[in-house]
Amino acid sequence: LEVKTASEYVKKNWGDEHTDQVPDHYNLQCQWYMGITKVYKCDLALLLGGNKFKQYHIDFDEELFEMMLEQAEDFWINHVLAGVPPTATTLQNVRQKYPKADIDSTLDLPSNDNQIDVIDTYFNLKDEEKQLQDRLTKAQIDLIELVGNHEALAIDGEVILTYKNQKGRETFDKKTCLKSHPELANIFCEFTKTSQPTRVLRRLIA
Repeated sequence: LEVKTASEYVKKNWGDEHTDQVPDHYNLQCQWYMGITKVYKCDLALLLGGNKFKQYHIDFDEELFEMMLEQAEDFWINHVLAGVPPTATTLQNVRQKYPKADIDSTLDLPSNDNQIDVIDTYFNLKDEEKQLQDRLTKAQIDLIELVGNHEALAIDGEVILTYKNQKGRETFDKKTCLKSHPELANIFCEFTKTSQPTRVLRRLIA
């Protein structure tokens, strides 16, 4: 038995009750448990949105489990035992892998190195991203103009989107506070946290 909770917002990731249609990462988790324990059926209980109970039934997939074992063995031998970090697969991974630049260091590659193709790829995609963002902003403006002061928009009586009021975000005005209460300056310094430094990609020569 595996028990999960999920937000109502992700209910589309779950299939019909009493099937095996669960998110892939949960299926893999259950397959691993079944393969290791040699218990070849798994019931997954889900509490959706805090108040809807659903049950799913997952059968053991031997072929999938063998693939998972191969990946686990590869990771253990070629990375854990070898002490070699795996290739980063997410932006968070790669930023954690290289958090700080070595001061005054330069990676100098020859102009015929195929690795430099990624430079044009990245900055061309950044240009496309900006163009797409401009189009997205224009569409958002047009959509808000269409909805106007209404809270919802319907087509033939069926509400398809809402534009509701939300509570404003509360912020703390430190500058004004210290003007009014300068005696608190030392307290602010004591409890001020500095975030981890970040690195920025900038193109100097096109």
